[in-house]
Amino acid sequence: MLFNETVQEAVAQLGKLTLADFRRLDKQIQAKRTEIEAAFTQTKEVAVAVLAENSATEADFFQGKRGIFGYVQKGTDLLASDAGPNSYVQTTLAEDKWYSGKIKTAADKARIDAVKEPCAAWWTCWRSCARATCPITCCWRLCSPTYSTPRC
Repeated sequence: MLFNETVQEAVAQLGKLTLADFRRLDKQIQAKRTEIEAAFTQTKEVAVAVLAENSATEADFFQGKRGIFGYVQKGTDLLASDAGPNSYVQTTLAEDKWYSGKIKTAADKARIDAVKEPCAAWWTCWRSCARATCPITCCWRLCSPTYSTPRC
């Protein structure tokens, strides 16, 4: 069976839509995506500014640019459906593992401690934005020739 009953119902409902309905829905989806990207970009800019204000560099963080420091720098590319957090970002947040092995002094640790909260807030925004775009990206992926199972 290619489709279950729920999908068959949804496909039947799609058949009732007009071209004008699809255009309206497309405009709504694009507006929502733009809104989400703007909120995400604003949060990223705040996190990057906090890093700069505290002179925090990639060498200060657990796994450097492969960890949360580099992740914050990537921008809206992280909203892609397949751009989930790597294991280093997950470890940083789950195990509170923020410092690189090169951090030795209290001043170095204070630099990282000062940016933990903004970076964690960035992470919260990322998760929220990714969830908000999930139905949109899953829909686009369903229409894509390279469709794979959605990670919603």
